[in-house]
Amino acid sequence: MKFASAMMQLEKHKAKKRRPKLPKSGTPENAEYMSGHIYSKYRKQPVLRVYTRKGGTHEQRFPYDPNDKGDMSAKWHLACSAIELDPRKVDK
Repeated sequence: MKFASAMMQLEKHKAKKRRPKLPKSGTPENAEYMSGHIYSKYRKQPVLRVYTRKGGTHEQRFPYDPNDKGDMSAKWHLACSAIELDPRKVDK
């Protein structure tokens, strides 16, 4: 899938009920969701690193602006959507 169409699909995806919330402090924290992982920093840079399934070796990166809560929330939505849309089986 081309990058632009993939991003549109992630943005339009509706959130599931058990999705991890962005902390009230405003800074994202590491989270495990549907056997995937979201890491909040990469070499002290504000980047969400997403591994969509347990044992995955391919990561997706979503850079965010730590001073803009709207941007941070949008990138968190993209990270969670990437995990939810992965067609592979969820390991428990």
